[in-house]
Amino acid sequence: MKRNLVNFTRGSQLLGHFSFMFAAGLKGPLIVAALVFSWTSWWTISAGLTDHEVYLVWMRIYAAIYGFMEFDPAKRITLETAFGATIQFPIAQLEHYPPVVHAWEKLMALLTSALWRSGFLLVPAFAVFYWFAERFGGRSKERKHERGAMLITLPELVDELTAHNRRERTRELDSALGWKWRLSLPREIARVFPYRPSHIATVSYPWRLEQSHAMLIGTTGMGKTVAISDMIAEARAKGQRCVVFDLTGAFIEHFHAAHCDIILNPLDARCPQWSLFDECRSEGEFWAAADALVPHDGGGEAQFWVIAARALFVEFCLKLVAEGRA
Repeated sequence: MKRNLVNFTRGSQLLGHFSFMFAAGLKGPLIVAALVFSWTSWWTISAGLTDHEVYLVWMRIYAAIYGFMEFDPAKRITLETAFGATIQFPIAQLEHYPPVVHAWEKLMALLTSALWRSGFLLVPAFAVFYWFAERFGGRSKERKHERGAMLITLPELVDELTAHNRRERTRELDSALGWKWRLSLPREIARVFPYRPSHIATVSYPWRLEQSHAMLIGTTGMGKTVAISDMIAEARAKGQRCVVFDLTGAFIEHFHAAHCDIILNPLDARCPQWSLFDECRSEGEFWAAADALVPHDGGGEAQFWVIAARALFVEFCLKLVAEGRA
C-alpha cells in the first residue's frame, strides 16, 4: 500500500508538472491567436456593418443580458429605425424584430469570415512554431557522442541513421547538382542519382558505408543467415555485385545463377578452370609463386627445408614448361 501511495504521489506530481509546462508553452500561441482574431474581427466588422447595424447589434446584446437576468419582459423600449424615427415594443420582442435579426445574422457571417481569415494566417504560423519548438526541445536533450561504440535502442539507431543519411544525401546532391535539384521530382532525382543505402536486419546502413565491417552475433536459429540473405537479395534486386564467402553452401543454394555468378572453389565442378601456368612462365615468376605457396615458418633465415621445397617446386614447373606439358 505504501509503495502504491508513493507511485501515486510521484505520478500525480509529474502529471501536474507536465500540465503546467504544456499550458506555459501553449499560452503564447493562444494569446497571439486571440489578438489576431480580435484584430481581424474588428477590421471585418468595421468594414461590413453600418452604424445603425452596430446599434441594433448592441441592442440585441442588451436584450439578451436583460433576459438572462430575468427582469420584466414586458418593459417597453424605444428603438431607433434606419430613417431616424422611433418605435416602441416590449424588450422580449426585440430579438424577433426583422432589422435586428438581419443585423445579428450579418454579424455572425462577418465573425465566421474573420475566423477563416485568422485561421489562414495562424495555422501556418502555429505549424512553424511547433516545428521550431519540437526541434529546439529535441536538441536540448540530445546527447553528443564523440567517439567509440555506444549501446542504444533500435528506435534511436533508426532515427540517428535516418538523420545522418538525409544530411549526407543533401550534401552530395548539393555538391553534384547544386541547389536546383530541390526543384526536381523524386523520380527524376532517382534516375540521375540511383544510390540508396542497403539494409541489414531492416536497418539502413550509414551513407556509403556498406563496405565497412559489421558483426552479427547470435546463437543458432537467431536469424544471422536470414539477415545476410536479405542483404544479398536486396543487392541483386538493385543490380549490384557481391563477394560472398559461403562456407556451408547455403547462399549458393538460394542465389546461384549460372549466367552471371562465379564460384571460386577448386572442389566445385562449376568453378572456372585455372592453372598456375596461366600466371607464371619464367623462373622468377615461379619463385614468386613458390614464396606464396610455401610460406616462411617464422624460424631463422635460409632454412633448408623451406628453400628446398620452393626449389623443388620451381624445378618441377620449369621441367613441365620445357616438355610442353604446362
